[in-house]
Amino acid sequence: MPRKFVSPLAVGIAVAFCYPLMFYFAEWYGLVGGCTGVTTRPEVSGFMIGSLLMAVSRKEFRSQPAFLVGPLLLGFATGFALPEFFGCPWCVFLQLGYGHAGRAFEAAAFVFGGWLGVRMLMKGFSVQTGARVAVPDAWAKRLVVATAVASACYMAWSLDLNYPRQFLAVGIVILVGAALGAAMQAVRFCVVEGLRNALWFRMPSGFIPVVSMIGGSLLYALLSGTFTPDFLPADPIKGLWPTLVKSVSTALASFAFMLSGGCTVWHAVNAGNGALSGLVFLGGMLLSSLVHKLAALASLENAFAGLLFSDAPKVTHAMRTLSSSVLSLLIAAAVVLAALLIFRATIQKEE
Repeated sequence: MPRKFVSPLAVGIAVAFCYPLMFYFAEWYGLVGGCTGVTTRPEVSGFMIGSLLMAVSRKEFRSQPAFLVGPLLLGFATGFALPEFFGCPWCVFLQLGYGHAGRAFEAAAFVFGGWLGVRMLMKGFSVQTGARVAVPDAWAKRLVVATAVASACYMAWSLDLNYPRQFLAVGIVILVGAALGAAMQAVRFCVVEGLRNALWFRMPSGFIPVVSMIGGSLLYALLSGTFTPDFLPADPIKGLWPTLVKSVSTALASFAFMLSGGCTVWHAVNAGNGALSGLVFLGGMLLSSLVHKLAALASLENAFAGLLFSDAPKVTHAMRTLSSSVLSLLIAAAVVLAALLIFRATIQKEE
């Protein structure tokens, strides 16, 4: 079998086996399960460092200009579109392998959003225009390292880490992320890029990252005895409606990923290659994380919950959580629409 099939397959399986390890250590520092809360993720810092080391060792590092407006807007929108996992689609595919059948709707929505993004790209839409900043290779490397360190420090601050074992756990997660980042840089492992190749260029190999992660997580679940198939609960508030909101959010995030050139992970890995627009994208996600901490947003969410469920005798926690997700989705949609309007001139008229 050609290397282009074997290598991404191996990396996808490695991802599936490494993430439970990182989730285990995540419990040491409060990020229970690894997929909750809006915060920076320590492995993202590892992705950047590992990719940078691999790119430098292979002499592939090339500083590419950072476009400011488009990646920043799409990164900010993604941080709101997927607050559950801070904009990374991997959780959807990994949990499918664990038996969580409800994630199938989000996976389908991810493909649909990617298809819409591909249609926009085929028409000539691009956010790689406008204001940009170019720096020499040496300074670009320092900038990547500084961003990785700053991201880890912000995460430590936002989670209020205080004990040595917490810092040890974070360090281990960063090291595992660095190993994965180096592997992904070497084989150009990207879910969104693969989806683009599959939908645009009709390349079946584009689905390998997704299939390998689902298959790898299924294998891990079977070997570890953690495979627990479940389905949507009958209660619409607890099952059906949240799944619908998450599916729409996932489609919107996939659309933003496609327009920006990659998912959260790939922007971190590609930043290690010298693509500084990836840092701008991650900066937009960091900005959304800061906005989520504002008291004003919490007040707006409470008011929106009362408005959305005005006829309910009492707004329950499930209702409040759902209304918060709907509000985040509306904010994300508004920002993506703003990006489309700003860069609409790049669309080429079809013959």
